[in-house]
Amino acid sequence: LLAMSLALAPVAPRAPELTRGLRGTRAAPGSLQPQAAVSVSSCGLVGLALFSAHRSRRKALRALEAVGSEAPRGFFDDWAKWVEEHIVAELDLQEEVLAEHLQTRISKSNSRQARIYGRVWNAKSPESPVRRLRYVLVDAGHELQAFNCIAYPSFSRGPQPVLGIDVLSFNKHKRMLFGVDWAPMFPGEDYADAYIRPHVAALREQYGAIRSDPSGKFYGKGLPEFFSPYMFFSRPEAEESLQQGSQYWQVFQQYAQRFTTALSSTVAADAQATQEAAKRQDKYDAWHMDRDPAIPIFKRM
Repeated sequence: LLAMSLALAPVAPRAPELTRGLRGTRAAPGSLQPQAAVSVSSCGLVGLALFSAHRSRRKALRALEAVGSEAPRGFFDDWAKWVEEHIVAELDLQEEVLAEHLQTRISKSNSRQARIYGRVWNAKSPESPVRRLRYVLVDAGHELQAFNCIAYPSFSRGPQPVLGIDVLSFNKHKRMLFGVDWAPMFPGEDYADAYIRPHVAALREQYGAIRSDPSGKFYGKGLPEFFSPYMFFSRPEAEESLQQGSQYWQVFQQYAQRFTTALSSTVAADAQATQEAAKRQDKYDAWHMDRDPAIPIFKRM
């Protein structure tokens, strides 16, 4: 989402070790758990790599205890907490234990510290409306604060949109970016009119005064394949704009709540639609991995 305007932002402190080892192999269609060595998903910021399925759960738990399970006290902690309390809890998702180096990465450069912290949850059954949810918090002090969250619908619901949330603050909140979208699994107005417009179009217009247009520098003119015409993008101008209770906070909450409500009201899809959903989500991940300009930026952290 926010990759469209990321070139406008300064680069965070260098930390080569932060993203070493993140390789993009995707889970098998229809599976609830990752089956490859690591799995990367992205919706604007670099995706979070999932831990190796070959490592024992006991070993991963020891790694988790060693690094600690507390999230960094960053600018967007309230956003992550809200997701846990209002999406993860309500959908009864099960947390996946990440390897130590994938849960938290810390590095220092020129007396500056950067930390990337991530959590992943999976559905307990194929009938859950959301099969996987993950978020990433980035804390690089005054230079960069970021929150990225993505929720994948269960394949059994058919080719439903993917929820993507990105909020970033650069250089002591002098430049900020906000974006939330129901990423369409198929391009074109017909899909958006059927799956997205009825749920968020009025909300998007309600907050039209704070909405702006994203840059076309990275993806060109027009609407890219996995971006909907109902994406809410903006460049907030004050630190308070991205704090709890603000208008942007309300947009974030409403896009997320309406997403889970819409998914929960859908019925089970047939076998063909289920297979198509798996293929399109797989293509969605691959599309972002090939084009996301945030990935090389995070590799330089």
